[in-house]
Amino acid sequence: MAEQTQGLIREALALLQRGDSRGAMAALDEALSQFPGDADVRLNRAMVQRASGNLRAALAELDAALAIDPY
Repeated sequence: MAEQTQGLIREALALLQRGDSRGAMAALDEALSQFPGDADVRLNRAMVQRASGNLRAALAELDAALAIDPY
């Protein structure tokens, strides 16, 4: 599970580095659908949202990550 999640996160980050925030979010949507309780997925979604200028959505993702793993 963790290996598969990390693969999707790496894919998303590579897409984001190439300027493809939609593709990055699509990869993270896939990760979220497979692993809804993974705080790392939520943290990376927050990063993509912030990079896209969606600050409210980024904060919501951070809140979701903290709800999963407050430490």
